[in-house]
Amino acid sequence: MGRIGSKNPRYRTKKQMAEDAAFILNAPVTYGTKYAVLDNIAWTWTEFDGKYKGCPYWSKRAMRHLGKPDPKVLRHEHAVPRKMVIQMLLEMKSPTAKAVYGVCEKFLIGVVVTVKEDNDLNSEYRSSMPQEFFDPASPDYHNPLLRYEKCGIEVGAPPGMVPSGRKRKR
Repeated sequence: MGRIGSKNPRYRTKKQMAEDAAFILNAPVTYGTKYAVLDNIAWTWTEFDGKYKGCPYWSKRAMRHLGKPDPKVLRHEHAVPRKMVIQMLLEMKSPTAKAVYGVCEKFLIGVVVTVKEDNDLNSEYRSSMPQEFFDPASPDYHNPLLRYEKCGIEVGAPPGMVPSGRKRKR
């Protein structure tokens, strides 16, 4: 999808996206309509600062390509699969814009990885998360980067970039 610039009529702030999501979640519309709106928001949220340049997290291997991001070599990934975040949103009781914003900000994180790393992730956790992610007793409960850790993929911020408001566990 790529970053939508602020001059584009389709541009929305994260706050506006959360408000739209809360509205649609509370609206008497079909499941399909809710899913379509949330899926668009999920893509837009993770690419808000850029699909490659500006993306807050990169794997160590992907960082070798920082100077010239090549879509043949790199993939923009979602730390927590979109399908799972959408399900979290759909299951919210009386969703508010603030609560939706919190879920989106915590779990809709873009991560740039190599094609090989993307294949490794997809072979194990294409649209799921490790069991510890769901276990409130686990130290990895709701750790958005858990599937990368489980697949042995080191993830961090590119040099000179500090992911806004994000704290990596451990």
